[in-house]
Amino acid sequence: MKLLYHRDLKAKGIKLTMPTIRKKEAEGTFPIRLRLTERDRPWAENLIDEYLRKLAEESAQETEKARQAAPPRSDAQPTKGRRRRAG
Repeated sequence: MKLLYHRDLKAKGIKLTMPTIRKKEAEGTFPIRLRLTERDRPWAENLIDEYLRKLAEESAQETEKARQAAPPRSDAQPTKGRRRRAG
């Protein structure tokens, strides 16, 4: 089992501050750290990887729901943006 520290989380794309992580741990929305000693409290890499997979799945589901709820696009609709000036 590989252990990860806060600096390692950043390398995995998790850029949360420690106060935010502690809050999320208390809420149950982030993996809880292991207690090796009083001050040494890393995360198990497999739990962080599972957390990231779950986030990716939830994001994909939300994207699909939004896509299904959006009205169909028609190519006949004018595009938004600047018009080109003739000449």
